[in-house]
Amino acid sequence: MTDPDSDPYYDQEDFDDYWGEQDECDFLRQEESDRLEQADNYQVNDTDACPKCGERGVDELVWKTDEVVRCSTCGHRYTPVSAAV
Repeated sequence: MTDPDSDPYYDQEDFDDYWGEQDECDFLRQEESDRLEQADNYQVNDTDACPKCGERGVDELVWKTDEVVRCSTCGHRYTPVSAAV
């Protein structure tokens, strides 16, 4: 590695800009990871997913009665495993 004091092409401002961008990328990666983790919290268990299309999103699975759910994605009606117990 070149000594910054002896390198005529070394620019501290460019160096800071580069590492500042790296910090921003790390922040965005963490933000996306948090978003995906939060989205996973709004899904039903695999056993209660739509048996036809596999939909797991709570906003897409609509309870029609105490035992029957309709999947908004494919229209299939079914009884989730957790309701059958």
